[in-house]
Amino acid sequence: MSADCPPIIAAISDAELNAVIVPKTEALYRQLGCELKLTKVPGRRGIVEFNSGRVDGELFRIPIIEKLYQVPFVRSQFPLLEVQQGVWIKAGRTLKHRSLIGYVIGRRWQEEFAEDHHDKYRFVKYSGTAEMRKDYRAGRLDGFLSSSPTIEALMESNKLSELPELALKTKVVSLYHYVHQAYAPFMAKFNKLLELCATDCQKSGNCQNSTCPTN
Repeated sequence: MSADCPPIIAAISDAELNAVIVPKTEALYRQLGCELKLTKVPGRRGIVEFNSGRVDGELFRIPIIEKLYQVPFVRSQFPLLEVQQGVWIKAGRTLKHRSLIGYVIGRRWQEEFAEDHHDKYRFVKYSGTAEMRKDYRAGRLDGFLSSSPTIEALMESNKLSELPELALKTKVVSLYHYVHQAYAPFMAKFNKLLELCATDCQKSGNCQNSTCPTN
């Protein structure tokens, strides 16, 4: 393995998006002669590990997280995935004033949504998604914050029995790969591969182009 390769990358431990992003990123790493070695940690812990130098990058983050980085970094020029974020509720129901909405701490966009809308909805914070899904299925939550690919992954893995509806769209965000500044040469090569991917590949992770395989 080349010395240019980042040795260890942090991934959010309970992120369903890993199922979408990991295979694609592994394939890109292989094309560069690298092995994607992941350590899975809670969302907030990943930032601490990155700042301390115990990991050499983060698999995916949204740019809002950059203000929490305390070390020089580079991010991918192109996103690994683009997702629609928002509040999801049971089909046929309505999001109302004071509805009870679950969110996961360590997901910065979810924390900020809860802070910005505390006067409109009631929020319940969770340390992970499994407990939040359990309460949602039991009817203890009216809805929860999530993203479109995550919902698809949950349905495919039968972690949700019924497809929820997107009751409130927040925004479409791009998820980028981050590494320490020392691995800027690697990221430059990584960017060239991403640039070869078609736009639909970047958004869905389902590449038909041989330059951007997923397995």
